[in-house]
Formats: sequence, C-alpha cells, structure tokens
Amino acid sequence: MNNPLLQLKPLGQSLWYDNIDRAQLVSGQFQHLLDDDGVVGVTANPTTFEKAMSQGHAYDEQLQQLSEQHKSVKEICETLITTDIRTVAQALRPIYHATGGQDGFVSLEVSPALAADTNGTLEEARRFWSMIACPNLMIKIPATPQGWNSPGKM
Repeated sequence: MNNPLLQLKPLGQSLWYDNIDRAQLVSGQFQHLLDDDGVVGVTANPTTFEKAMSQGHAYDEQLQQLSEQHKSVKEICETLITTDIRTVAQALRPIYHATGGQDGFVSLEVSPALAADTNGTLEEARRFWSMIACPNLMIKIPATPQGWNSPGKM
C-alpha cells in the first residue's frame, strides 16, 4: 500500500514536520521522513526544543562542551537550537534547490517576548539569519500590529 502522506504532493500540498529532535537527526529517522514520507519543510518552536532537550542524551556532549566554555544559559540554548536548525536546513537543501525554493525550508521563530517590539524583532531576526546563514531558513515573527507594520525590510 502506498504511503498516504505521499498522496498529498499531487494535490499541491507541502508536508511540514513540526518537530526537531537531535536524536532523530543522528539516528536517521529524520532523513526517513524526508525520503519516505514526503516531508518537505520543518517548523520549530521553543516548546519542541524544550521537549527534545529534556529527553534522552542527544544534546549531552555539546551541552557539556558549552558549559565548559562558561557559556550563559541563553548562549547554550541558542547554540543547541541553531546547531539543529543548521543541520535540518542542510538536510532540506536538496528539496529547496529541486523545487526552486518553493519547499525545503526550516523555520525558527523570534522570541514571543519581542512581540510588541518591532526593532527588537528585526534585530533578533537579522541575528538568527546571520548565525544560521542558510538560504532555506524562514524566520517567523509574531503576528502583531508591530510585526505587520515594521519599518523597512529585513
């Protein structure tokens, strides 16, 4: 029997996965989602990262290294997250190129704490864009009047 998820593509639907977990990246389970289940994009949010980091031991080695470098909690979290985002972006890059940029994106959201701060939102979005440096990164910003009316372009 055909995988029903693959039946979405001819209907013009793009299947996105709402989870990033380093254990899946390391085990090959994530690549299976791309190769066999038709996943063409990934979205991430603080809740999914918190869950992934609190289960198992996939983050332990990098966490230990960053701790030994006396990084702050914020720096450690950002580094763990951006490492995974970059890894997923690289895995999705063939899809991004094959579809001419229609699919193959990974998203990362600006902190909701900046929802009413246009300049802070733009600053964080630009910082993430520079840190991750992948053309198939999609930065999500809060859907607020401040985000909608932001002055200038990214």
